[in-house]
Amino acid sequence: VLDAGSGNGRRSKFFSNYVKKVVAVDVADLHDLSYERNHALGVENIEYISSNFMDLPDDRKVDVVYSEGFFYYLYQCYEEEAFRKVLSLLREGGIFIIIEGHWRTVNRTPKYNLEQLMMKYNCKIIYEAPTVWGSGDNRLSIVQKNKN
Repeated sequence: VLDAGSGNGRRSKFFSNYVKKVVAVDVADLHDLSYERNHALGVENIEYISSNFMDLPDDRKVDVVYSEGFFYYLYQCYEEEAFRKVLSLLREGGIFIIIEGHWRTVNRTPKYNLEQLMMKYNCKIIYEAPTVWGSGDNRLSIVQKNKN
């Protein structure tokens, strides 16, 4: 699992209980004092990378990319480039789990269309539902990268 925008590592630590390896990526330093606690610290199967997600090398392949609020806050203007980056990191058949403000609107203004991205990049939405996260109209979407 690659946890994009892992923040304080809380979700990374959760995933580490169920998978062989978690790659936690955040622009903050692992020992950043702005976090009361970094949950990824000292967990053997979590590799913490202090980097911009977009700078990760494309040859680093994972089965799952997880993002919670990451795209909404950082990539509103670059959603297609960020989505392509996710796909470049996923193995064929891999999944992208995303929890965001509603995919189709940001501040009530259409910014991107998940269905169009799916068609353009040969992917499919395998699950989508409203979710409790933050405030407002939020969605959990699971996207699968189709095998070629």
